[in-house]
Amino acid sequence: MAHSQDAGDVSRRVTLALVGAAAGVTLYVLLVELPDRSDNTRLVLTLASLVGGFFALLLAAIGPVELGRAVIASGAVAALSSGLVTWASFRFADAEDFLSAGHGLAAYSLLVALPLPFLIAAARPDEGWRDFPALFTYAWETVVRYLVAWAFTGVVWGVILLSDQVLGLVGIDLIERLIDIDGVPWGVTGVALGLSMAVSFELRGLIRPDLVLRLMRLLLPVVLAVSVVFLIAAPINGLSRLFGGISAAATLMAMAIAAATLITVTLDRDDTRAARAAVLVWSARLTALILPVLGAMAAWAVMVRVNQYGWTPPRLAAATAAAVTLAYGLAYGVSVLRGKGWQGHIRQANVWLALMLIATAALWLSPLLNAERISANAQLARYQAGEIDAAGLDLWTLGHDWGRAGARALDRLRDESDPDLARHLALFDAAGSRHEYLRSLEGEAMPRQIEGLRNLLAVRPEGAVLPEGLFDGDRNMTHYLLEILTERCGETTPGGAPGCVAVVADFMPLSPGDEVLYFTLFNGAVEATAHAGTAFLRSEDDFTSYVFASDPGLIDRILAGDYRLAPVPLNMLVIDGHVAGVSP
Repeated sequence: MAHSQDAGDVSRRVTLALVGAAAGVTLYVLLVELPDRSDNTRLVLTLASLVGGFFALLLAAIGPVELGRAVIASGAVAALSSGLVTWASFRFADAEDFLSAGHGLAAYSLLVALPLPFLIAAARPDEGWRDFPALFTYAWETVVRYLVAWAFTGVVWGVILLSDQVLGLVGIDLIERLIDIDGVPWGVTGVALGLSMAVSFELRGLIRPDLVLRLMRLLLPVVLAVSVVFLIAAPINGLSRLFGGISAAATLMAMAIAAATLITVTLDRDDTRAARAAVLVWSARLTALILPVLGAMAAWAVMVRVNQYGWTPPRLAAATAAAVTLAYGLAYGVSVLRGKGWQGHIRQANVWLALMLIATAALWLSPLLNAERISANAQLARYQAGEIDAAGLDLWTLGHDWGRAGARALDRLRDESDPDLARHLALFDAAGSRHEYLRSLEGEAMPRQIEGLRNLLAVRPEGAVLPEGLFDGDRNMTHYLLEILTERCGETTPGGAPGCVAVVADFMPLSPGDEVLYFTLFNGAVEATAHAGTAFLRSEDDFTSYVFASDPGLIDRILAGDYRLAPVPLNMLVIDGHVAGVSP
């Protein structure tokens, strides 16, 4: 029996080493050699996604599943995933543009990775594809096996490179010449990866995820405490920051995903292996009840942004992720509310939620969830409904980043009889890059911005005006000032005045003419900004330079003329025509 077992181990090691070598060499040919010989990027994408997905699955499946079934199952999933990602790539004229978008590659990765535990469990006679204990075990064992395998592969390369250095000391460069041969490093990496996958399977009784999972459980009370503090502090400190951007939604989703993962780890594969410590059990239960709230807040944050600016592929991806997060939260929360047996309910919910996630990834790569088409049509509809004007359209993104759907929307915009839109389209057509297009838009809009700012910005002393040509200097500085001043003039001081004022005075007597110092409200404080020189705003008895003051009433006092011009108390060292000193 032992001899038979040893023979099986050797056979598996040889098989996986050969599979790894084939994976490495084949991927080298597809990713390095083929692009140099063919301009058909879609062919490269198709073959690379097919081969990469197949070998990634096969390396993990051999061992838990006998070779023939592993090949068939891995080939089926890889073919489906490759077919969908290739289909989705036709949204763009070039597959490289599809890959640059990023979200399609993320969906493909989920579509390859998530079915593996289901395939292993379904292929084993004593288990089934819905058997959660088996799914949990195979999922985490695969993660650990790959981590160990990549760590071993790194060690192998460390030994190879060190050996090359040692032999180089005596003039032997055999290793260097071998690894310089095209494809050899890829093959060596594949062999090391395959061999370590085989050995890690043989030692699965020793190399188990239990240690990692038990350590992860200890983080659950921390996540619960942070979530509770957040939910208490959010309404007290105001919700505006939460619902103004995708980054806040992403943070909430990341927290919810971490919480769901830690709950699953704490509950383990069944009740006999689940955490028994009361603090962990109650942490899992309470966190599960908080998850729907986090998911709902993430979804709300995304939709606020969508209602403000419309759909874009990243916002659609964020909305999809938020919907999945909310689904996990609702499933976990309802499981706890069902009372007795809530741990088992969460485990079974995880099976169906994983299947839902696989289906969502497949839909994302299908025409039903064509992010570019949905986004382009939504932006076009917003313009035609009068919700945004020509300046609110990102023509460069439509024409260059959203593939064929964006180009079609751009063609429809050319049929509109809007002079402003025609002017923007002319700038778009003349630009050779996004930067050039944005610079053209800035230059085209700047005169109107300057005129609008002159009408909006209060100037002191009474009767003073902003000097002509003030905004003719550095274009980047001018654009920055215009954006900042226009935005902050919309704020309101304690006295009810606009949150901006300009003071014209001879702040630098050694320079000809007057200078302009701007004071604007920013997060309840006042900021000083200048065209020339370095602005500072500080207490009279504090010689540390600041550009902020915490008293928002400063603008009201400037508007009332309650200020005076005074010299800076400064001594300089004069040395043969040069001066030196310390500036406040």
